[in-house]
This record gives sequence, C-alpha cells and structure tokens, in this order.
Amino acid sequence: MGLLPGDVERPRLEDYARKYEHILVLERADGILEARLHSEGGVFGSSGWFNVWHQAWAEIGNDPENEVVIITATGDRWIDYLSPVTAETRDEDITEEMRSAMLGLTSEEGALELYTGALKNTQNVIFGLNVPTIGVIQAPAFVHYEAALFCDITLCSDDAVFNDPHANLGLPPGDGLGMAYQHLMSPKQQAYYLYTSDTIDAQTALRLGLVNEALPVDDLMPRAREIARRIMRLPKLSRLMTKQIVRRSAERRYVDDGGFHLAHELVSLIRNIADGTAHSPEQVREGLQNFEGGIRHARDS
Repeated sequence: MGLLPGDVERPRLEDYARKYEHILVLERADGILEARLHSEGGVFGSSGWFNVWHQAWAEIGNDPENEVVIITATGDRWIDYLSPVTAETRDEDITEEMRSAMLGLTSEEGALELYTGALKNTQNVIFGLNVPTIGVIQAPAFVHYEAALFCDITLCSDDAVFNDPHANLGLPPGDGLGMAYQHLMSPKQQAYYLYTSDTIDAQTALRLGLVNEALPVDDLMPRAREIARRIMRLPKLSRLMTKQIVRRSAERRYVDDGGFHLAHELVSLIRNIADGTAHSPEQVREGLQNFEGGIRHARDS
C-alpha cells in the first residue's frame, strides 16, 4: 500500500545508522537505542561537530522504535581536544589547525553556522528526543558534553573529571555547556565554575547535581541498561507523559536562554578571536594542562 498524501516513510535504523556511522555507533535492543559518539578510536573534534550531531539527534528522535535513548562516547576522553598537552608540545602544534577553524567562525558564514549548529544541538536533545534519555559519561570531559548533561538521567565514571574551559580560553560559556551548568547547579556554584574553569571530580559532580551516579567505568553501561529496562516496564503512555514532566524545566531554560547564551559568546568570539585575546596557543595550553592536572589529582585522591 502506498503512502497517503502528507505521509512520509518512518525512519529506519539501518538507514540513519549508516548515514552517521562516521560519528555514531547506533545499536538497538528491545526499544533501547544506544548512541555512542566515536571517531578513529576516540572522539575528536570541537564546535564543527554540532552541525552533524544535531541532525543525528533529530533523526533518532523521529524513529518511534527508539523508546529509550542512551548517549555515551568512546575512549579515555569524552572528546579528545588535543589533550594531553605536555611541556614539550609546541604552541603551534596545539592550535594550528584549530585556530584556523576558529578564525573561520569570525566570518558571517562561520558565525551563523556555529550559532545554528550549537543551538540545534541542544534543542534536538531536549525537544527532539521525545523519550526517556540516559547520558553516560565514561571518561574525563573537557568540553561539549552538554548532550549527556541534558539527558534525563546522567551517569559518570568514578574517575571522571569535568570542565567548562571557556573562561580559560578567554570566551564566555555560550554554546550549551554553560547553560547545562546553570540548569543543574545552584546560582553561586555555576557562577564560580563558569568564571574560573576549575575542574570538577566525580564526587563533586554528584554533590553539585551534575550526575546521578558515579560508578567504575566497567559498570556504567550495564547500569544504564538496567535503568533503561526499568523505565521500559512503565506503560508506554505513562513513560512518555513522565518524559514531558521531567524535561519541562529544561525546555523552559532552553527557550529563555539558548539564543541568549550563544549570541553573547559570538559577540566575544568575533572580536577576541580575531585580535588574538581568546583561544591563543598559550590559553589552550594552560586550559588543557589544568584539565590534565585535575585528572591526575582526582585519580590520586
């Protein structure tokens, strides 16, 4: 039977899994979709990935066969942002390619691409994934783990360390992560971490309300699947109505603050990247070294 006027074919997992296989491993069992960020054995990239991620979240959300979604990543960092940096690493090696990309963002086209991509990335996690979501942060997270924080439930490894590096890089925190901090932390706590870029260990993340549980890394996915199966035991309508209630405050935060945050980061980015007062090699080095120091401190304590 053909499609009726106005109908469209339902998305098929095999189609969009193939489409996004360069950035996501997608596997589904019993209605539970696991979406694992990856590239070349880890996750490499920065703001340019927003434009691909937000399209993937939209397609995943449009598939009614995905009844619970688990979002996680690959490797020993959430995203490998040129870390670790050592004393021997040359400044030009730190940011040669990245700085060129950042300068591209100061153009009208580049700024618009960042604005729409980052805005839709957060939007499509909060609004587009219209089912229960579980974020699993399997490793230290330097940047762009807002998708996991905006999941309904978030787990992390007990050796995870968190960071919003914008202040260290000379920029305001406008591309989603700062908004997640504001949404989950108290006003005093989020102000402190957004001004200082201090690292947050797993136990502190628990205390601040960033995550629900901190577990040994090998226990993370089994625990996420256990929670997902428990959620699946709810009647479907009750499950989906619970989702509407749970995400309501995040929806309001996004509507009120999403564009506001991004516009203010872009004002600073366009000016300060161009004149070299933001995202300089020295700032990137210091930010990454502080992050690596936070990881060592968390593992030693």
